[in-house]
Amino acid sequence: MSEGTGRRDRNGPDAEAVRTTLDFLGRARRPLFMFGRLSRDERDWDRRVALARTCTAALVLSDLKNGAVFPTAHPLHPNPPGIFLPASSAGLIGGADLILSLDWTDLAGTLSAAASHGHPAAGRIISCTSDSALRNGWSKDSFGRDPRRPVRPRRPRPAGARPAGNRPNPSTPSSPSSRSSQPNGRPLTPPRPRP
Repeated sequence: MSEGTGRRDRNGPDAEAVRTTLDFLGRARRPLFMFGRLSRDERDWDRRVALARTCTAALVLSDLKNGAVFPTAHPLHPNPPGIFLPASSAGLIGGADLILSLDWTDLAGTLSAAASHGHPAAGRIISCTSDSALRNGWSKDSFGRDPRRPVRPRRPRPAGARPAGNRPNPSTPSSPSSRSSQPNGRPLTPPRPRP
């Protein structure tokens, strides 16, 4: 929280999401870290190595689309990084019960490639990324969307709030979308039938 404002500081990760992620990592039997666009500062490098070492049976993947962020000769990094996903790395994705993707470039494409190698991701996927800032909907010039919803802790619903299924119907007469004219003032007309 920002001091005196009562608002959450937007410059850092959500503390509850971090706690939830650490809980999932603590329970995982075969976690896989996919390290993407991250800091190459030596202290951050050491923190990633320490994080991977604290998880039982954890393995790490990286690729050549980004700068090195984990020692590729480390025993927890079993496969060399590449531009395309090798079958051995696809096997790690398919065998993981938890995948923690830290700003991996094109996670959806990598998971699709693993599935095409016969190793679809079957475990929980936690994606920590800023890729939504890269998406440009009108031209579709970005990567695919992550295949699963992000992990977000459940928050209690405020008193008097409607359940998700009880939203007002957008086609009711009070809805702006049911107007009988276009924004330019011309009346709406149904399409003509084809002969």
